[in-house]
Amino acid sequence: MTPRRTLAAQEEITSFQNRLLGYRVLNHDKVARAKFRVSGFRPESSTVADVLAAAIVDDVDLQKGIIEVLRDRDEQSRVDRATGVNGLVLRAVLFHCHQKDQQKFVREIAATANRFYADDGESLKLSSEKVGHILKYLGLYSRRIGNAGRGLIFDKATQSQAHRLSHAYDVLDSEPSCEHCHEFQSPQTEELVQDV
Repeated sequence: MTPRRTLAAQEEITSFQNRLLGYRVLNHDKVARAKFRVSGFRPESSTVADVLAAAIVDDVDLQKGIIEVLRDRDEQSRVDRATGVNGLVLRAVLFHCHQKDQQKFVREIAATANRFYADDGESLKLSSEKVGHILKYLGLYSRRIGNAGRGLIFDKATQSQAHRLSHAYDVLDSEPSCEHCHEFQSPQTEELVQDV
């Protein structure tokens, strides 16, 4: 019995491969010319949607189906990014930006991040050293502030960078709190399928 089932399975595989090859040959030019673009997703999700949907020819409903499948994945990606350690540290930095602080020690930023963790019901604690490494990874470089330790100086460049990163990590407040927030609060389009 096993050889017969294997033979049937092999025939199905061969048939499917032949159909795929036929689809590729018949639709190669259409796929190559496709200008399918998906907006409203994070860049990495948008790229995946663009590539997958562009390979589907003459079936807008199926293309929209791909977008629907990827919508949940994109939303989970946003949540993971915003609630991860980098997103949490950015929330703390943004909080201090909005408090009009001139400077804050890394240990104070760590305390704010830990307070946010506690407010979210998490027991994880970030050390000042870990926060310092995260800030450096994000491109927010701490400086020595007197003899008391390292910290961030909240000059225009640092505030702008913090807001740019907060926007990228989806931790920017929905209600603009300052001029930098207004810069990144652009209306997002709901139009996801654009076949130009």
